[in-house]
Amino acid sequence: MSFSMEIFKSLREKVNWGLERDRRQFLKEVDVIINDWDGPAPDLRGIFRSEEIESLCHDFITKSWPSDPFYYQGERFIRFMIVSGYKDEPEEDEKNGVTWLYRTTPIHLAARHNCYFLVEYLFHIYYRLDVNYTDEDGLSHFHAACLTGRDRIVEKFLELGQDPNVVWRETGNTPLHLALEYYQPRVITLLLNRGVHPNFANRDGSTPLHLICKTQHFYKAARDPDLAELFFKINEEIHHQKVEVDAVDRQGNTPLHLAATFNNQHLIELLLMRGANPNSANAEGLTPLHFICKSGDASRVEMLFAFCFDIGKTVQIDARDNQGWTPLQWAVSRLAMNVANQLLDLGADMSGFVFPDESLFADHVEQWRDFDDFFKFKLGAGLLTCVEFLEQRGYRLDPSGAITIEKLFTKYGLFPERGDLETHWYDEEEFAIWVDGHDVLRLSPEESAQCLSFLNQL
Repeated sequence: MSFSMEIFKSLREKVNWGLERDRRQFLKEVDVIINDWDGPAPDLRGIFRSEEIESLCHDFITKSWPSDPFYYQGERFIRFMIVSGYKDEPEEDEKNGVTWLYRTTPIHLAARHNCYFLVEYLFHIYYRLDVNYTDEDGLSHFHAACLTGRDRIVEKFLELGQDPNVVWRETGNTPLHLALEYYQPRVITLLLNRGVHPNFANRDGSTPLHLICKTQHFYKAARDPDLAELFFKINEEIHHQKVEVDAVDRQGNTPLHLAATFNNQHLIELLLMRGANPNSANAEGLTPLHFICKSGDASRVEMLFAFCFDIGKTVQIDARDNQGWTPLQWAVSRLAMNVANQLLDLGADMSGFVFPDESLFADHVEQWRDFDDFFKFKLGAGLLTCVEFLEQRGYRLDPSGAITIEKLFTKYGLFPERGDLETHWYDEEEFAIWVDGHDVLRLSPEESAQCLSFLNQL
């Protein structure tokens, strides 16, 4: 046995592999040797059992982070194993010779902990792509390759006959869901070209098109303006697979609801062109117009009506949700008088308008009360300006509306305390500097609406 083999063998024999402390110390000592190594790497498979390698990987993947020295020690050990030619070989059932496929490997752990580059390294060790190891929750090596963007590995899996629609049991996600969720564009294109199912819904009822339309932090795919068009083109024009544009998730949301929620004009127009129903109501009775009005963007309201008019569709401007609220009432609850003005110009019914109750305002107000230095001013001025604007359009404040405003003033401390009657919030130095001489409460309704629109953007 060579001297290098003796070094590793000696270190290994000191380890109690059942103790994490020993395993960590071993990795630390090995790292010193690896850093000073000169010459051919030893045959580590003749020294370590696969379960020992996997226990080391488990430690540094799950119990450290990329800035932790322990993580880098583990990563360097993996790279050293690759250089040494270490390969993991599948285990077979002794009775029938069938390969064991249900096994948790370091690839599963690295994928779950977002160690994308480590997954690339580990596939050099777990090199058998005709063997798709699956952990106890149904996450497979193929899923791991898709969600981490290992496109060459994904392509090789597919060439070897891997089912591109295999489902991850824990989430109900297909490989396409994962590639979209983690925005892996090359993998997305590979899977689409393979004719994956375009309408498969995951555990949350979301289809791939739902994910494309989401713009939350971990759904970056919707920021690619060409992705949705590519999705429709490959599925419908090349594979002749109809995309269900009005599919609903577990909340009853269609892709158009999501595009409207995140104010994505490109997707809204594309979905409408592809046949989306502009009046579809979700489980709460909310239509895409409700969502657009909640966002406070008057230009999107105008766009929706203009685009639907051009393609011969009608938007139900007075649609009511399950609580009986119309888009106009949602706009008022957001103090979005620019949106309310746009709706009224487009024909929203003002004759039976009821001022929204406290609960509808609270949902929005609570989002900015803690971090807005001018919260009280914006709320107080906004409510008064709102009433003035509505009265200009024919509304008369009734007792229930007045009570709602009083409740909001009381709840958020807009009424002065008894000892503060001589000190007004609009006399404060910071307020005076910020307003810079402009008395919002004395503006005309039209000017107030414009001012409030500006305030809501601060």
